[in-house]
Amino acid sequence: MKHSFDLSVRTALLVTTLVALLPALVIIVVTGIEYGRHREQILLDEVHRHVEAIAGVHAESTTSIKRMLETVATLPVIRAEDYDERRKVLQDLLDRDPTLINIAYTDRDGIVEVSSGLPPGIDLSDRRHVQGAIRTGTFAPGEYVLARLDGRPGFPYAFPILDDQGVAEGVLTAVVDLGAYVELFSRLDLEQGTLLVLTDHQGIQLLSSSAGESPSSGTPLNPETWDAISVGEDFGTVIATCADGVERYHVYRRIISANGDDPYLYIIVGYPVHLATGAARAILLRNVLFMTAVLVLAVVVAIGLGNYVFAHRVHQLAHTALRVSHGQFEARTGIPGGRSEVALLAAAIDGMADRLQTWNLERQREAERLSQTVTEKDVLLREVHHRVKNNMQLILSIVNLQRRSGNDLVEFCGDLEARISAMVTVHETLYRSQEMGRIDARELLTRLAESETTVVSGSGISPRINIDVHPVALRLDKAIPLAMITGELITNSCKYAAKPDGTVEIVLRLEQRDGTVTLSVRDSGPGISPSVSSGVETGPGTGLGLVLVEALTRQLGGELFVDRFVTVRFPAGDQRESG
Repeated sequence: MKHSFDLSVRTALLVTTLVALLPALVIIVVTGIEYGRHREQILLDEVHRHVEAIAGVHAESTTSIKRMLETVATLPVIRAEDYDERRKVLQDLLDRDPTLINIAYTDRDGIVEVSSGLPPGIDLSDRRHVQGAIRTGTFAPGEYVLARLDGRPGFPYAFPILDDQGVAEGVLTAVVDLGAYVELFSRLDLEQGTLLVLTDHQGIQLLSSSAGESPSSGTPLNPETWDAISVGEDFGTVIATCADGVERYHVYRRIISANGDDPYLYIIVGYPVHLATGAARAILLRNVLFMTAVLVLAVVVAIGLGNYVFAHRVHQLAHTALRVSHGQFEARTGIPGGRSEVALLAAAIDGMADRLQTWNLERQREAERLSQTVTEKDVLLREVHHRVKNNMQLILSIVNLQRRSGNDLVEFCGDLEARISAMVTVHETLYRSQEMGRIDARELLTRLAESETTVVSGSGISPRINIDVHPVALRLDKAIPLAMITGELITNSCKYAAKPDGTVEIVLRLEQRDGTVTLSVRDSGPGISPSVSSGVETGPGTGLGLVLVEALTRQLGGELFVDRFVTVRFPAGDQRESG
């Protein structure tokens, strides 16, 4: 009887231990699977954002090309019969933009009349972009081409020049060097084996780059992948095995032209499936092995003890495991530590609960961090779009003011170039800034001075600019007006304070004190006539530049002081001194 009783207790203890630990094992497996799916979705969301970022860059590039071709089409020299002047204009545009391979003007039949690189008479009538521009009378994209100029892979665009009846009498074409996308791909910092592909409407790879490998182009996309993408929605994800034998998630977006034709470009990011699931599987396997070890230990302890005295404690263990199985990861056995097998088992279960609780908290914090990151990126993206809209409106206002000023075309273009260059300097400084949305005033004004020096150097002026700028961090809405005011004052000094030998000394000072930012620009010239400050517009430096400085000062909410030289004061707002 005693032997039978002892055996039944051991068996009961063993069964109880198994019942206590098996639910925890199930929890680990289920939560591991859920974690794997969660991690996979996070990675796919990240890939989606990469695709959207590339699509945004392409849209900006396409808009820039369209705006450039529209502007060129309005120039009188393009419609004139002076082919040498046409070629000079096209060559100047090509020299200014390193992303372009060639710019050409064709007649209505697609025959090149003038080009920055191609000889006259080349037939481009077979090009998709030329046909599209002539057919629709609007801006049209093309397809993958090898440039006839030097054989580089490129992507072309065309813009028609219409006569009074709205019929295309000629076409302006521009070919973009696809190598310009390589730098963008390298900045995405993707894992090894991730593919980034641009294809045209026929599935020809405009650019194909795998993380860690050199890009290629000109070959068809893997048929299995192309068949799935070409019949899908405008945006989506398909799983396909690539030519290298790796199964990947292919997140893609179709790019459709404004005239509503079929998609002319596909942006694809291929992420290896094993990278998305491998880490989660490894964690699941590790947890399962750990739990198996715990289970084996529990069986050994149950067989070794075999004493009904531990039945109550085993019940505590089972109850704790059941609570953990219902997601109550804070549950603990309450059994004090010791050297006995039950105490060791309790410590193992409590340790497992600690790890599960820690893992669950880490997962929640990671989800919150990702959600916050996505929200911050969305807010910043909307802010950038808003600022870009404001910048475009400011450019239009400057153009209207400049046009009403009556200056000749050369001066008009030079002044407009300098003012747009100031805006470009602001955005370039923001791009290089470590703190998104903030611009270091010292770096901004240094770059602006270098840019202005480059612009005026072609006119024989050699300014020497002494910069005394305190470390101040500016918001974008403050930086752009400040940069344009500074550029106007430097340009004014170069125009009216230069000595006969072309030299001019300029002192640029910016400081923040008691919540007020003060900018002053002085030069070695005679300064602005005192009649300016009293409202009488006479003497040098009293034209559109000073009008624009006054308008921009009001935009800053500040005050303009003219006492031979110019001083601008405006409230710092929430600006901060930068390190």
